Amino acid sequence: MGLFVTSVFAISLWVVLASFGVNSMDGMLLALVIIVTAAGVRIIGQRFRGDDS
Repeated sequence: MGLFVTSVFAISLWVVLASFGVNSMDGMLLALVIIVTAAGVRIIGQRFRGDDS
């Protein structure tokens, strides 16, 4: 659920930044960094907790 919320936030941030005139590629890269960081935190958290699912 957290990864989904983070993805929605990142894409919303991309749209808001595009409306303010920020280069769309820069906004997309920022959104991708946020999503990849959240996915990495989730993977590392599962690894240290020992969850296999």
